[in-house]
Amino acid sequence: LTLTLTLTLTLDLTLTLISKSIYSAHTESDEAYALFSGTSMATPAVAGFVATLLARDSNMSAAHVADRLLN
Repeated sequence: LTLTLTLTLTLDLTLTLISKSIYSAHTESDEAYALFSGTSMATPAVAGFVATLLARDSNMSAAHVADRLLN
């Protein structure tokens, strides 16, 4: 008896960014942290989101990536 099981997963990505009061490393020392705000605090999340999109579909065009980000 041979049993074959096929599992299909669907992943829906939604991006929500917070760029206010992000606790992050600070340049004062190797152990310093501070609260920062601004678009640069959201940049790592956007880069990760784009990387995930491209990992799922490496043929995705830049226009499609931009569309996913903005819509």
